[in-house]
Amino acid sequence: MNNQEITQNNELIAKFMELGILGESKDGVTVYSRLNEQTGATDFIAPDEMRYEKSWDWLMTVIQEIERIGAKTNIGLMFCNINYVNPFDDEKSFDKTIASGVKINAVNGVVIEFINWYNENK
Repeated sequence: MNNQEITQNNELIAKFMELGILGESKDGVTVYSRLNEQTGATDFIAPDEMRYEKSWDWLMTVIQEIERIGAKTNIGLMFCNINYVNPFDDEKSFDKTIASGVKINAVNGVVIEFINWYNENK
């Protein structure tokens, strides 16, 4: 994945997580606010500074949000599965497993696919 794709994926996740949008910087980059759970402070961050693809601390907050909306997740040694059935329309369901030699890549990949699907089907 190149830096542009990572930035786009981070912005997709930020919107899904409903991070506060502070506005755009002078160069047109959207800046978000995010609660830093370790310090309790609010961080101001652009999508290219987000670490969903590298940090379990960042990525697991997304998994928790996905589970909060009713999806089931299964993270194994080198794979991740997300299964979701819309409670109001069982025709709208998502069931995807991604395997990778690097566990965080599998989890991040299926999270991105789920969020794209969820945004189209909610």
